Amino acid sequence: MSLIAERVTGRPAGLVLRGFLVSVAVAVVAFIPVMVFTFLGLSSEYRIRETNPLFAGYFASNGLIPGLLLALLTDTISAALILGLLHLVYYRPVLFYDPGHVVFARRLIVAGAGLFQLAWGERFFSDSYNDMRVLSAYGIGPDWFLSGLFIGSLLVFFAGLLYWAGLVWPADEIRHRSPHVEVIRSKPQR
Repeated sequence: MSLIAERVTGRPAGLVLRGFLVSVAVAVVAFIPVMVFTFLGLSSEYRIRETNPLFAGYFASNGLIPGLLLALLTDTISAALILGLLHLVYYRPVLFYDPGHVVFARRLIVAGAGLFQLAWGERFFSDSYNDMRVLSAYGIGPDWFLSGLFIGSLLVFFAGLLYWAGLVWPADEIRHRSPHVEVIRSKPQR
């Protein structure tokens, strides 16, 4: 089994680790506008409250800034656990031990991780868009700043997602070792 596993892993561990770190950074970028908009809304003079019960509990028990940092840490850890598991399966696709199927398996794993990151980003960007609309309605913060932060974070999120996909997308074929070639020497002619 170890020989098969060694033959199957054609990707260096450093590349997979870099892909994991980039994917976690992409997940964190999706949370940045939520943090900024929540901070602006809760620190304003208006009675705006947090609708997420977990985050509201963080803010009530720890204060605004430590609560935001705890929310960031919680979301980063949960994204890192899921993405770490996907990258581990990407590195050692033990279910697909036939070398002809490994490229297909890795493409499935990259597609699944990409869909997870899109769903993760959609969750946070829709929340931050709603927060941005509330802040604009109350006149908290200039509109150019709010929309610029939202659009800038969205662009960085998609650019990071494309960079991650280009980093971990497997090559077309796994390189095989060349077959053993037997060399026959001819006798010297006299």
